[in-house]
Amino acid sequence: MRKYAIKALEILHGAMLLAGIYSIVMEQITDNVWILARGLYLLLPCAVLALAAEKARKFWQFFLAALLMGIGGYAAGGTGAGGVWMCLLVAVAAFSFFVARANRTACWLAQPAYPWLILFLILYFAGVYFESEFLKNYAVLGAGCYFILCNFYVNLTEIELFVQTHASLERLPVKKLGRTNQLMMWFLSGFTVIIMLVSPFVGMDHILTAIGRIFRDLLRWLLSLIPQGGSQDFAQQQAVSQQMMMSGELEETPRWLEIIYQILDILGFLILLCMILGVVFLFLRKLYQIYCRFYRETEENGDKIERLIAPPASESRKRVGNRHTERLFWDFSPNARVRKHYKKQIGKAYQGREIPVQKTPRQLEEALDLDRENTEVLHRCYEKARYSRQSCTREEMQEVLKIKNG
Repeated sequence: MRKYAIKALEILHGAMLLAGIYSIVMEQITDNVWILARGLYLLLPCAVLALAAEKARKFWQFFLAALLMGIGGYAAGGTGAGGVWMCLLVAVAAFSFFVARANRTACWLAQPAYPWLILFLILYFAGVYFESEFLKNYAVLGAGCYFILCNFYVNLTEIELFVQTHASLERLPVKKLGRTNQLMMWFLSGFTVIIMLVSPFVGMDHILTAIGRIFRDLLRWLLSLIPQGGSQDFAQQQAVSQQMMMSGELEETPRWLEIIYQILDILGFLILLCMILGVVFLFLRKLYQIYCRFYRETEENGDKIERLIAPPASESRKRVGNRHTERLFWDFSPNARVRKHYKKQIGKAYQGREIPVQKTPRQLEEALDLDRENTEVLHRCYEKARYSRQSCTREEMQEVLKIKNG
């Protein structure tokens, strides 16, 4: 029961953060309370995506859940900017859960923490700036709810760890201590939340406004200490340069100079295009690497599961083909190039026949048509690249690449 409560608090945490961002953006577009209240829909995508990232065995299952939630978010947000922003926030949530699942880490949307209360403080100051009573009340209410959420999350996780650690001790009243701790948390959190909810109606919310004014005045005073003596000289120099540019424009520009300018414009456009394509390529490559890690099976302690013997014949080839394999195609490091060259030379030695996977590297090298010295160099560098924690140097890589079989 306690684990389900922790999961529910994690889902509420992500939904409250996304709903707060949605309210800040939509307040600048409309003051309709019902449109702003649509941010509560984000609770459903957070729940579905969190469960899909945990339970989905295939990537297409997670992608289908994210796609359906994105379409639903666009429909729930209504036409125009509301639907676009709702769909965008669902996409951000889906990408965050996808990266967390691939990296085997906790998603930021599923980690309640007290520093996230700063978001509700920003929400409150946004309500003051836009003169929106809805945003100010929503910020105070959200901060109170999020504060009690964090309290219960910390309490439940600590109690869960305490029970798992000391459950075997018979003389220690573990369950009674857990209930006592939770009752104290109920009392403390409830008292604090009542104060936060009552504060707008008794004038305590003006304290935040006063603190904001003090910070603004302090910042202006610090800026006034910066010397401004050279501002007039700078303005005069700027005016003179503008006059020189205007006088230069009246003169005729040589033809050869215009050609050089056109060539530079074309080169600049090509450089900018190459930079954009390079950034897109790196982003897609990183996304593909994350996708490859999506299927990686791990134990609870993070150790990778590997089979030490050949799989039995009863396993289907479909399951065997889905096992995670290393991708060396995009890797141009010395280790990867040594391993690729080694595999290529072994493949030449077996002349298209299937390489026996049960043999060791030393046994595979018996089929190579090489002298003893080159075989030793190839074997030593391959074992260093494949098994050692130290990487091969570029000189060792060049030495291996010179070795040809046959």
